[in-house]
Amino acid sequence: MPSAPATSDKGIGMLLALSKSSTDTALDLSEYALLFFGLVLVAGIFGEYKKVPKRIASWPKAVFEILVMVGVAGELLGDGGVFAFSRALQTISDRDLAEMKNRLELSTATLSADMHFMDAISTANQDALHLEISKVEQEAARFNEVAERERLARVKVEEQLAWRTLSPVQKETLVAAMRPFPGTRVHITCIVGDAEGGAYAEDFDEIVRRAGWKTTEVSPSGMLVQGSAPHGLILEYRDLKGAAETLLAALTEIGIKPSAVGPTEQKGYDIVLEIGVKPRPGQNARPSKGSVIIDLPVENPK
Repeated sequence: MPSAPATSDKGIGMLLALSKSSTDTALDLSEYALLFFGLVLVAGIFGEYKKVPKRIASWPKAVFEILVMVGVAGELLGDGGVFAFSRALQTISDRDLAEMKNRLELSTATLSADMHFMDAISTANQDALHLEISKVEQEAARFNEVAERERLARVKVEEQLAWRTLSPVQKETLVAAMRPFPGTRVHITCIVGDAEGGAYAEDFDEIVRRAGWKTTEVSPSGMLVQGSAPHGLILEYRDLKGAAETLLAALTEIGIKPSAVGPTEQKGYDIVLEIGVKPRPGQNARPSKGSVIIDLPVENPK
């Protein structure tokens, strides 16, 4: 019976046998599978809590429990695929760069030998030597350009995967700015199922409590069932002057620019902080046209 390391090496070897384009496609499919099984999980959760049309709500509860299990298992497989194919893609890129570097070193060594040979036989071939040097320099520049593109791509991926968070310095700055307005009623929401947004919302819930503002626990504002969810941090207010204006200035000071600012339609709150999903470049703060979000009930601060 093969050992675990041998099985792991075999699996990695099979992934590395794929071309870069095939690995890229597999990574995309894993991400789509993650989204699909997430929707299956959402359907199962809504079915268990009878938040679906009556005709579907009459289905046996076991159906929705199965959907939840399938959704969780599918998301696990999707996450595994994203992880595995991301590593495989990185390994393929590193291997390509290493091969290019080896070719460059070989070309440099060959050129050096040619230079000694040409110096020994004649100085009449200097033009050809200069041409060879130019080619090597061009190849070196191309190698550096490719390496820089790969580095920037890795940085971009790391930024997209990193969770938003408030640093200790940012928290202290916000608390100090908000303390002159104790008793301000604030409501903090996030999108159901968005773990990253929920953790970011908990950071804001911590600082408003420390500042003496009235707040309930972070509550989900709704579940996206169609279209795109709100992105970034959306600040809504009942009166821009005072607490809202001070909070907006403090956010700007610590480098956080709300994706949208405007008056709130929710009653019972002075300020509403809506934590949307982490935005990608070019995305709007508000839901796209045709989006459907199911609102969940919220509790006024006591």
